[in-house]
Amino acid sequence: MASPAVWQTFEYWFLNIIEQNRQAAVAGDNWTFVDIRYTKEQIQKCLLAFMVTRYKETPTQEESDKLIECVSKFCDKRDHELWDAACGGDGTYQERREACLPSRIPPKLKIRGKLWRSTEMQK
Repeated sequence: MASPAVWQTFEYWFLNIIEQNRQAAVAGDNWTFVDIRYTKEQIQKCLLAFMVTRYKETPTQEESDKLIECVSKFCDKRDHELWDAACGGDGTYQERREACLPSRIPPKLKIRGKLWRSTEMQK
């Protein structure tokens, strides 16, 4: 993932998997309000398990930090879009965010199938 072109492609693919898991909302695998719900260590554990299972490689600390930051920003942006669109932007996002409780169990990532995202979504 050293070159920018490789990172950009990997990031798009990886965020697609995150979005698939956000939409699936399987019990216990909730990808909303990631920065509140899960600690950095929990997300890192989740990403490590996914990368080792998928690629048989362990990401470096730098790669892991970059992925965590990317996932947190993406999920926060999608949370804003979700709650603002559903409730007309009347402050519901902040209320939901404050009501979110930390989780003891780290989330699990699973490739759930194709999901076509527009380029607007990832910006």
